[in-house]
Amino acid sequence: FYEGVFNDKDPEVVKAVRAAYYAMCEFTDMEVGMVYDAFQEYLRRTGHEGIFIYASDHGDQIGSRGLYGKQTFFEESVHTPLIIAGDGIRKNVKIEGATSLIDLGPTLCDLVDAPIAYGSDGVSLKKQLTEEYDDKKRMVISELGGAMDRNTHSVPYAQMVKKGSLKYVRYCTSDKEEVFDIEKDPHETENIISSYSEFAKEAVSLLDEKCESFEKIVENAKKEEQNLSITMRCSFD
Repeated sequence: FYEGVFNDKDPEVVKAVRAAYYAMCEFTDMEVGMVYDAFQEYLRRTGHEGIFIYASDHGDQIGSRGLYGKQTFFEESVHTPLIIAGDGIRKNVKIEGATSLIDLGPTLCDLVDAPIAYGSDGVSLKKQLTEEYDDKKRMVISELGGAMDRNTHSVPYAQMVKKGSLKYVRYCTSDKEEVFDIEKDPHETENIISSYSEFAKEAVSLLDEKCESFEKIVENAKKEEQNLSITMRCSFD
């Protein structure tokens, strides 16, 4: 599945890439800190209450397993920061249960007692943020790929389900299924699906309910590619 992902295990390349990446993280941290300080000053000046949130869309492999970039379900890529602080939020607490960026909408509405005026698969994290509570039984979904690869004319696509420390992964291009326990095996080196068949069934059931089938994904990708080729031949005034 990871063919085409930049791959280089040269120690000097890894070192240089990580140095640049960590420098960007440090710079981002400084910039976010400036915004946070300005926000806190605004709250002090106006007497308002406030909540500050930092989130990101994906991480980077930065040489782990010789991979670079984001197109993987390994923790370096798929486990992204979500930091929430402010009035009414418990301090120095880490939520261990699975969460998703789609939780932000319902959470923000819930924190300010506003109704959620649209449907969402996300859930409010208010209870975890304000009370001694953690939902380790919740499952969240992540997907990647789904577009036609013009070089191979294939449609790389994969799905992941996270529940507590367990992670299930399946691929469109392979019959292989994987289950990892991130707490016991943080580097995801041992596929333990044979020991967690019930979790795998539970994950597959959720994916079948919430996601389109692999066949539909491939069909849609082929249609999009055909439409794109037609569009690219058109000229617009």
